[in-house]
Formats: sequence, C-alpha cells, structure tokens
Amino acid sequence: MKKNHNKSCQPTAYNRIKRKWTEFRYNYGWADWTLYIDGWIPRFSLFFPIVGYLILFNDSVSESLVFSRLTEIQWGLLGVHRLRFLYFGLLFLGISNFLYKIRKPYIFRFGKSLVEYTRTGLEYFTYGDFSQMHGNIQKKGSISIEGTYHDSEWDRFADAANTNEEWKDIRRYADWGKATKTHGGLLRSILKESFHYGNRQRRGWLSICVVLSTIGYLLLFIPGVDLFIKVAMSMLSFIGE
Repeated sequence: MKKNHNKSCQPTAYNRIKRKWTEFRYNYGWADWTLYIDGWIPRFSLFFPIVGYLILFNDSVSESLVFSRLTEIQWGLLGVHRLRFLYFGLLFLGISNFLYKIRKPYIFRFGKSLVEYTRTGLEYFTYGDFSQMHGNIQKKGSISIEGTYHDSEWDRFADAANTNEEWKDIRRYADWGKATKTHGGLLRSILKESFHYGNRQRRGWLSICVVLSTIGYLLLFIPGVDLFIKVAMSMLSFIGE
C-alpha cells in the first residue's frame, strides 16, 4: 500500500511539462535573448536591406556563389538561390533588430543584464530614482524575493541618505557614500526587483523578435548546410577513387 502511495505521488509527464512551461513563462524576458536578437550579425543585418537588392540582382555575385571549383556536384542550390536565402535571412534579422531597438524595455538604456543594470544604478542613480522605484514596488507588488524587503529598511535608508524629501540629488546634501555602503543590500534588492519587472515588459514584442530572428537564422543556415553536404560528398568520392 505504501509503495502504491509513493508511486501516485511521483510527478507525471504532464505535470513535469506543465512545471517546465510555468518556469519558462516566469523567466521569459528580454535579457536572455539580447545576443540572439542584438548580436553583431543582426546589427549588420539592420543596414543590409538598404543595399541588399543591388547584390541580389548582381549576376557576377550569383555566379561566384556556385562554388563550382570547390565541388563538382550539380544538384542542390544554385548561386541565385543562395543569394535569395542570404538576402531574406538578413532581412528578417534586420527587421527583428529594428523592432528590438524601438520596443525594448526602458531599463535597457542603463544595462542589458542584471549585473550591468545594478552596477549602473549604484553608480549613477540618485535618491529620487530609488524613491521612485521603491514607490513602484509598493504600488505594483513584488514579482521576486528581492522585492519583499520591509518598509522599515527603506525608512532607515531615507533617514541616512536624505535630510529633505524635496531634494532630488542627495549627493549634494547628505552623506550618500555612507548611506549606500550601509544600506547597499537594500539598494541592490530594489535594483534587482526593478530589473526583473522591466525585463518582463512587452513580452509580446519579444516573441515577435524571437520568431523573426529564428526565421532569419534558418534562412542563413540552409545554404551553409547545402554547401557542407556537397563538399562532404565530394571528399568521399575523392577518397573512394
């Protein structure tokens, strides 16, 4: 009886998939996809469509992409087909990168990762910035453990850092260095909570960027696979001789 009870308590495949999906949805944010959408290839692709049509209809370029000297196999993609895959692949990556630049969260102006954002915040943010973030956390509620600090912690920091709530740049009026050193843990928690919240904004646009980038990478990948197969078969036929 005890053995059956333990067996019934084990998670089913459906429950495991459901748990994985829940974890993915919770952690789904812009920071994990930055290099995928905003790497050096997508950045280059943003400018490629401007002159890409000149390359697409250039006969000499299409003929050079046949690779007749590299392999004698005639089947597969032709040079003009490779150009089309290249053009539309870079086009999709360019559109994705453009959407990323205009729709990415506001917090990415200060850092594209949690570490970078926290470092920038501790170095440049003022009391007014932290006060605004603290107010947003209190108003909207916390989405991570970092936002579960007590109000008394904030009150102690405010007393140490600011002598007048109306003063925004407290570096000029209070011992900011001492206050941030003493309450550094609180400030890091506020910054991390703010980053987690901002990183989850506009996730619909993030999904669009990911889909467009994936299509673009696949279009760039296909000609490479075609050429690899041709070269591999040419090598095998050469060895067989």
